[in-house]
Amino acid sequence: MFWGEYTHTIDEKGRLTIPAKYRIELHEAMITRGLDRNLVLYPVSEWEQMAGRLRQLPITDPSARALQRLFFSGAQEVTPDRQGAHPDPALPA
Repeated sequence: MFWGEYTHTIDEKGRLTIPAKYRIELHEAMITRGLDRNLVLYPVSEWEQMAGRLRQLPITDPSARALQRLFFSGAQEVTPDRQGAHPDPALPA
């Protein structure tokens, strides 16, 4: 888990820069929408754990289905470039 809050912009090439101290752990990551109209970036191992928990939610519960849609529909695997930037995932709002 990462701690802290960071403000980022998308550069002219459509890239999001990842703080240097997290780049090693995020050599392969999943990015998706968060609960507060934010982006959430997970190392692949953490994403797999989160996805497993979400898949265990009851499909008969409308709130559970909405949460699964939120996380899974916009999820993309991303790999940083040589400067430590991730391509813009172009996630829908």
